[in-house]
Amino acid sequence: MEAWIRSNGVANTKATYKPYSRQYLEYCNTWDLSEESPVSVSLFLRFGLEEKGWGRSTLTSVAPAAIADLFRFRGVEPTKDPLVLATKKVIVGMTKPSKGKRPLSRKQLERMVGAAEPKAIDIRDILMFILMFGGFLRQSEVVGLRKTQVWVEFDEELEREVLYMYIDMSKTDQEKTGRRSY
Repeated sequence: MEAWIRSNGVANTKATYKPYSRQYLEYCNTWDLSEESPVSVSLFLRFGLEEKGWGRSTLTSVAPAAIADLFRFRGVEPTKDPLVLATKKVIVGMTKPSKGKRPLSRKQLERMVGAAEPKAIDIRDILMFILMFGGFLRQSEVVGLRKTQVWVEFDEELEREVLYMYIDMSKTDQEKTGRRSY
């Protein structure tokens, strides 16, 4: 059952966890450490900080989640141990938060439009960037749009045509009621 659940899990989660799970198991094997030990998890996180140069979110969120996922069907929770939690606090104190991604500027978008070739794939990609930029949408929201969710109407107040989009699933739409953007 565990194999079936893992093979049919969310692809993005599996892809994100895989390198950290693999590295953790290799680390434990190299140093002859117990995989289930909170000491091993803490040492691995320290290794990620000092030797690998991983960032704060990787060390306090992604790598521990990948390790926890290894044990989720075994009834063992080494990442919840006070030693691991204290290690994560020390890492937060020693590292700076990531700067995040810089948003796409209007000038960058205009340059992309000007440089695009009249090929279907370029037009599609530019349109997706324009929709994300203008509608404050995530990539997953734009990719999930269907023809019936995008339409143009004349807005009498604005005295021009307006492009409307209905986003039926959004990360920020907690009740999943959908929203209409223009």
